[in-house]
Amino acid sequence: VEFFTPWAGEGVAIVRSADGKYSTDEDIVVSRIIDIEAAYDALDKIKDPAEASPDPYRSHRIVKINPRYSTIFAELISPALGKKGVKYAACLQDVMIAAASLTQLKMAIEDIENNTTLTRSSLYVSSKDNMATPTAMMTMVRADLMVKEMGALVKEKRKTFPIRLSEVESYIWKHGTMLTPLRYNFVQVSPTGGIPFFNFYGLWSTDAPREAVKAWTYMMGAAPAVKTIPFPNHKTGRIDVLCMDTDGYVYLLSHT
Repeated sequence: VEFFTPWAGEGVAIVRSADGKYSTDEDIVVSRIIDIEAAYDALDKIKDPAEASPDPYRSHRIVKINPRYSTIFAELISPALGKKGVKYAACLQDVMIAAASLTQLKMAIEDIENNTTLTRSSLYVSSKDNMATPTAMMTMVRADLMVKEMGALVKEKRKTFPIRLSEVESYIWKHGTMLTPLRYNFVQVSPTGGIPFFNFYGLWSTDAPREAVKAWTYMMGAAPAVKTIPFPNHKTGRIDVLCMDTDGYVYLLSHT
């Protein structure tokens, strides 16, 4: 707790990538900060003395966390980060970000700088506005993405162990499509008047297409010279993107 005292503001969150396939390597910790210099001073106290920190990314200094402190957030906040904990951290604007991988940390920095976070989603904002205040704990679940991921995992499991599905896996396999319209679902604990209340809010939306925050990111070597051209991939059926930068390089960005 003393580690957080000099710099942390209100709100700490553990965020899992929608495409993380339930891997703790994809989790990141986001904490609101009230003093960026104090936050970096605190991170420097737990940085790895045996290994140099990575080069700054987009002018933001990155701290390599000492392995002995890698589980500090898991112990203080949630076991969701698993045994690996976090390895890298950086501060920008009014938040501190810690992640298990350097790639995930950089993606989070890009999301915040490019404003491609959930705050851009009107469905998310309208759903969150329906929750009570103040909040002691709140969890958001995208049922449509969860069903998609679990369905893929169950399909692979059935190839080898068709009779070893759990009750949840069996239900998802049989009835998962019924849950896909459930978009932004919030589970909240609200200490109203000193008494904890358990609240649930689910948004049932059949609007098409599904609102996407960000599917993927690719950094070009130079500024784009022409407007990007989206077109359907004849093999995968997904949308690929063709673009050219000011240095004359042509980019074909494709989902794999």
